[in-house]
Amino acid sequence: MIKSVGTAYKRDDLTTDEFIQYWIDVHAPISSKIPGLRGYVVNEVVRRLMGEFVTEAFVEQWFDDEASFDATSGTPELEAAWEDVGNYARTDGTFWLVKEHVIIPPPTEPGYLKTMGTAYKRDDFTAGAFMDYWLDVHAGISSKAPGLKGYVVNEVVRRVRGELESEAFVQQWYESEDAFEYSRTTPEVAAAWADVANYARTDGTFWVLKEHVIIPRPE
Repeated sequence: MIKSVGTAYKRDDLTTDEFIQYWIDVHAPISSKIPGLRGYVVNEVVRRLMGEFVTEAFVEQWFDDEASFDATSGTPELEAAWEDVGNYARTDGTFWLVKEHVIIPPPTEPGYLKTMGTAYKRDDFTAGAFMDYWLDVHAGISSKAPGLKGYVVNEVVRRVRGELESEAFVQQWYESEDAFEYSRTTPEVAAAWADVANYARTDGTFWVLKEHVIIPRPE
């Protein structure tokens, strides 16, 4: 399974609510017809927690493999989706293909708080060593965060379009805003942050997101 992750920005003449509502009510039924699409989630940015990377939403779309994703290029369904984007959004988003590493399976029921952050390897690490440390060492530390209900590491395979840079994305789910805020005060989360510098840069950007599930993510 491969996943496309992309940034999204509202058109200047629309409010955030209008942007998201058009996406869900009008654009999603068009773009959900893309051949080979196995899952589709719109992630509305509620707030940015830290960092300089700016986006108003993230879109996630799952495909069986990289070949299935590449095969969508030039199809009428994809062309129709892109043609509609300008009706509610800017067209300068950045898109990546990522490989998911599921540490804790995300909840399938709605209503959970989701966080997402960019990640970048330390300069003296190769991309492989960066992911190996994260999966073999750091995940065991950071997965101990109290109240954590889902945890996925998204390894960037390649950037498809756009200018923004990220080498990975981390996603975590909590039952509620209160559970997330409490977790941030705990020794377990402090230990996780202390370990980040052992393999990664510490200048990532993190957001709180609200999920709008168009097609449930594959199990």
